[in-house]
Amino acid sequence: VVEHVLPNGLKVLTVENHNSPIIYSQITYKVGSRNEHFGITGISHLVEHMMFKGTPRYPGQVLKNLIKKSGGIYNAFTTTDLTAYYEQVPKNKIDVVLAIEADRMHNSKFDPKEFLHEREVVIEERHMRTDDNPRGTFAEEFNAIAFKSHPYHNPTVGWISDIRAITRDQAYRYYKTYYVPNNATLVLVGDFDTAKIMKLVSKYYGPIPKGKPVPPVVSVEEPQNDRRVLTYKRPDLKMPIFQMAFHTPAFGNPDCAPLTIAAKILAGGRFSRLKKVLTQQKNWARSVRVFFQKGKDPQLFSFIVELYPRYQSKLDSVEEIIWAEIRKMQTQPITDYEFQKIKNNLRADELVKDEKVSGIGGKLSRYETLVGWKYKDKWPEELKAVTKADIQRVMNTYFAPEKVTVGYLLPDTSKKARRQLARKKHRKKLSSDVPEGHGRQTLPTAKNETVRLNDIIRPRPVAGRIHRFTLKNGIQVYAIEDHTVPAFRLHGLIDTGNMPEEAKIHGLANFFGKMMNRGTKKHTFEQLSKMKSFIPVSWQVQAHNGMILFNGFSLHEDVDSLFRIGKEILFEPAFPEKEIARVRKSSISLLKSAEKGTGWKTSIFLFSNVYKNHPYGWMAGGTPKSLKKITRADLLAIHKKYIRPERTRLIVLSDFSMKELKKLLNREFGHWKNRTPF
Repeated sequence: VVEHVLPNGLKVLTVENHNSPIIYSQITYKVGSRNEHFGITGISHLVEHMMFKGTPRYPGQVLKNLIKKSGGIYNAFTTTDLTAYYEQVPKNKIDVVLAIEADRMHNSKFDPKEFLHEREVVIEERHMRTDDNPRGTFAEEFNAIAFKSHPYHNPTVGWISDIRAITRDQAYRYYKTYYVPNNATLVLVGDFDTAKIMKLVSKYYGPIPKGKPVPPVVSVEEPQNDRRVLTYKRPDLKMPIFQMAFHTPAFGNPDCAPLTIAAKILAGGRFSRLKKVLTQQKNWARSVRVFFQKGKDPQLFSFIVELYPRYQSKLDSVEEIIWAEIRKMQTQPITDYEFQKIKNNLRADELVKDEKVSGIGGKLSRYETLVGWKYKDKWPEELKAVTKADIQRVMNTYFAPEKVTVGYLLPDTSKKARRQLARKKHRKKLSSDVPEGHGRQTLPTAKNETVRLNDIIRPRPVAGRIHRFTLKNGIQVYAIEDHTVPAFRLHGLIDTGNMPEEAKIHGLANFFGKMMNRGTKKHTFEQLSKMKSFIPVSWQVQAHNGMILFNGFSLHEDVDSLFRIGKEILFEPAFPEKEIARVRKSSISLLKSAEKGTGWKTSIFLFSNVYKNHPYGWMAGGTPKSLKKITRADLLAIHKKYIRPERTRLIVLSDFSMKELKKLLNREFGHWKNRTPF
């Protein structure tokens, strides 16, 4: 990362990444709903909308068409702490993006008529995402009682009365206050020369005058010393939801790292504490989530449990189970196994975020806005340095009965509520039946324009980066060496042709692929899942009529474990009868559910009529009748017949040198032989 600061205060962060001829650009303004107050809540989001209405030089539709014609993607978002605009374009079109973003930073016109229209659009967006969505309304109400004196109390979209009252002049003044170079960060990641792109940045952003210092946010959330409870009922909800939350510090506080690990211990994966109890042992919950929000100011550490309808009476028991796990973590050190597993996974997560230019750009923008971009290097070190004592300490510091906010979102089954819901659905249907041109605005379409060949960037040929070699046993390998992240990705393709077995039992190939992941001669499915979640590595097998695929991923340092687990799955599947029964039951259940949909029926009709009796016309997932015919002997026969080196190709993307990779793959796959006749 190279940091630059223009004379007008604009901070620019550049990262060269020459993997492909694209550039990711994100301009982030340090303004969000935390900068608002009663009377203008939602104004940050409304200004974000108005920025797409254009400038005198780039009217709204011209702005959008320019980016689309350049082969780019673009969007924007507003959160509690920031507002961001991002684009990803071919490298030779970055000046288009810079010109547009610089112009709308300073020259957005906020046409009064367009403002009134866009305000209605935002109101409709609020209706759709919040008022007509029980989860959205509940989240808004929950937040409003969790926060009393801080702007986080207010929804980012704004309260409906405030949105309706905001004027064009208020929005324009807000724009002129916060959309200034000294309150923004531009992040550029991709295929460019830093010196050259900074000349372009200076050309477009340099002339914009520095703004006045933005007003600071002085409100703080007062300490919570009482249990707060919200009960909310909606007739358009099927599954009850339980939520509880605690106030925790702002991102950058030393306690954030142990709190992040605590959240993962509680609900970070299938074998986490709460998921194990609530989704597996009790089987009460459809989902269990624990997340620690990281904000510029102190945010919430939340537990959210979605229960199956028949277990609504267990809501109090769910809270007791959560408190029991909290108390356990307050009084007992977590196990070495849990501790190391979470640290392993967090490290992998942080590294994988840097695989894409958009991931790097988004992460840098967020860090810079919340706590400073250099914290990106400090944060992994803080996670690594967390001790078990740190976790006990934060659990005792922030989690107490008098500091909790509790919420119940429940289905309303009363007759009155059902009648109201029926009337609401009827009104929606009537409004959706309005024909085009009657009460609906139609967007203008772009005119057909000739695209010149020299406007189209030539793709960077991938072939030049691919190394091809053959293992001792004849397996063809296609590999790319890439040092963006220290990771290893393997894709294996086993050519089966159109399996003749499929003609007898439709869905057999798909079923075989599922069963390949369900246990080996040495380890059960549960044991394998625990092994993969600890390291962490992933290895999955899929099968179609014509091909068996296997995919593996690990960090560079874990590649030996990847092959130890992966080869066991590939070469030694057990196909246990219990797992066959489970997979058969779930597959049939999915089929029966899908058969109710018109999309499914249409697909079956289409493929069966186009392909007739050709294998492409068969149902890949089979039928309930065909799945019941599958036996363990069928699966063993397919494995013996098709899992063979002479039908296998490997594709690898890793940070290994070609010399290291050849040695590694020959060691792991070069001695694989299958002497049974095909």
